[in-house]
Amino acid sequence: MFIRIVTLLSVLMLSVSAFAADNIWKIFEVKGKASIITEGGSRALSNEKSLLETVRKGNKIKTEAGGKVVVVSLKNRQAYELGDNSEAIVEEEQVRAIKGTVVIKKGFSLPKSSDGRMGGIVMRGAGNTRSCLKALSPLNTAVLDLTPLLRWENNCDGLTQVTITVLADERTVLTSETTETSFKIPAEVLKPGSRYMWMIDGGANFDMASGVFSIPTEAERNEALGKISEFNRESSEDVAAMIAYIYYLDGKGLNELTRLESDKLRKRFPDSEGLKELP
Repeated sequence: MFIRIVTLLSVLMLSVSAFAADNIWKIFEVKGKASIITEGGSRALSNEKSLLETVRKGNKIKTEAGGKVVVVSLKNRQAYELGDNSEAIVEEEQVRAIKGTVVIKKGFSLPKSSDGRMGGIVMRGAGNTRSCLKALSPLNTAVLDLTPLLRWENNCDGLTQVTITVLADERTVLTSETTETSFKIPAEVLKPGSRYMWMIDGGANFDMASGVFSIPTEAERNEALGKISEFNRESSEDVAAMIAYIYYLDGKGLNELTRLESDKLRKRFPDSEGLKELP
């Protein structure tokens, strides 16, 4: 059976606003009692409602005993932590203490772009998403596992077995058959620094579905695995670090893991409107 496979490589370009040269500040974490003072007056800040809220030049932030606020510049990717019983003013290039303490928070790796949104390359594979066969994962994402689990839905009447084909460019690297709706790619099949398309095919009487994923180079993969291990070990309760971590994953093209971590944070703080900006 002749199968026409189309792969599309799309570059997502950033839309640059008229104010792209200005610095944009975002709140990454709030602990204890804190408030922001703007032209409209003073109001309370909290993780529940204020995460990723935009802070403007000239705004002031105050904390009471036990309070803390982390504000991050999306222009220079610098994070400033306002300690308790402190007051600071947001300037173009820094958050400056008026009283109390403001320290630079280390270890952030945010997107390198003027407005904080991540541009990158997304690879898309052709696939009939309305078919009775539907590819679920991995789709349009980088993966770090060299033996990833392929998952799909089979809603086809009478179809009990599908053929799985994995291609690198135009070369087939794996063909197998299964009656399940998942398949773990064996070791020694996939290589770092490569892009793959996987297809599930029900035969001549059924449509097929497909997905595309990539594996970073060995150096990139080791860096990302180290970053993930570090976060899971040290920063799982640090909200500011978690937001930075999500942007890190997004910047590495780990789209599925990015969505998973973003959803966790949104569920944790469902009233924080700013979290809608997360990848």
